[in-house]
Amino acid sequence: MYETHIYERLNRMKGIQKIGLLWTLGSMLWAQGDALLLQQYRLGPDLDAFYHNWNFEIQGNIYNLHPDVDYTESRWSFGLGLGAEKRFSKTFGVSLSAQWHTVHYRYSLSQNKTKDRVNYLVLPFTGRAHATRRLFFEAGPSVAIPLQATNENAVRTIAPVNQYNSGVFKINPGMYVGISYNPWWRLHLKAIYQLWRRKADPLQYQPNRFRGFSFQIHYFLKNPRKKPTP
Repeated sequence: MYETHIYERLNRMKGIQKIGLLWTLGSMLWAQGDALLLQQYRLGPDLDAFYHNWNFEIQGNIYNLHPDVDYTESRWSFGLGLGAEKRFSKTFGVSLSAQWHTVHYRYSLSQNKTKDRVNYLVLPFTGRAHATRRLFFEAGPSVAIPLQATNENAVRTIAPVNQYNSGVFKINPGMYVGISYNPWWRLHLKAIYQLWRRKADPLQYQPNRFRGFSFQIHYFLKNPRKKPTP
C-alpha cells in the first residue's frame, strides 16, 4: 500500500508539471506577438504584408541630359510618361515605363552657335526594391529611340529644312537608376540618374551620348499604402 501511495503522488506531480509547462509555453507565445510568431512558427496575421499585384503611374519629368562632349551647353527640359509596375512580393517588383523626352542643347563652336532639339521615346525597364512603403530603389537598362531632331538653322535643302535626316541620331541603349520617396498618399518624388551609352561617331559632331540627372513626380493610380480589396 505504501508503494501505491508513492505511485499516485508521482502521477499527480507529473500532471502538475505538464500543466505548468503548457502554461509557460502559452505565456511565451502570447508575449512574442504576431510578427515573431509569423517568423518563427508560421502563426498569426501579418497585417502589413499587403501589396498591389499591378499598379500604374502617370509621370512628369524635369531633367538636364547633356551631351558627353565639351562643345555644347545643355538646357533643362520637361517630359511626360506612363508606367506599369508588377509586384512579386511586398519588397520586390519590376517596372516598365514609356517616357517622352525632349533634349535640347546649344553648340559652343566658333562656327556654330545654334541649338538642337531632339525628341526621344525612352523605355526604362527596372527592378524595384521596396525598403518601406514610402521608399524604394530601382535600377535597370533603358533604350532611347529618336523620334525627331531639328536645328534652329537649315540643315538640309529639302523641306522641312531644319529637320535632320534620319540616322543622324540613333537608337541609344543606356542605364537608369532611381530612388523614390512617397511624401503623401499616391504621390511619389523620384531622383534619377540616366546614361545613354551610344558610341560616338568620329565623323559627325552631333552628339549621340547623353548623361545627367532628372527629377520626377509620379502618381500611382492605386494607393500603395492602402490594402487592396479582395
